[in-house]
Amino acid sequence: MSGESYLTVQEVADLFNCTVQTIWRWAREKNGFPRPVKVAAGMTRWRGSEILAFEKKIWEAAK
Repeated sequence: MSGESYLTVQEVADLFNCTVQTIWRWAREKNGFPRPVKVAAGMTRWRGSEILAFEKKIWEAAK
């Protein structure tokens, strides 16, 4: 088993201080935003490592 953590849409929204709807819109429209992973029927998650890498990328771009 890998040590990968998976985040819910609410957890991702909390990290970026935005709404759940914004996260879904970013997943559809924003280039570079990590794509969700369907882990089971009705259960979608984001890989924690991809969210952290995206967050690091936008912080570095803001410098």
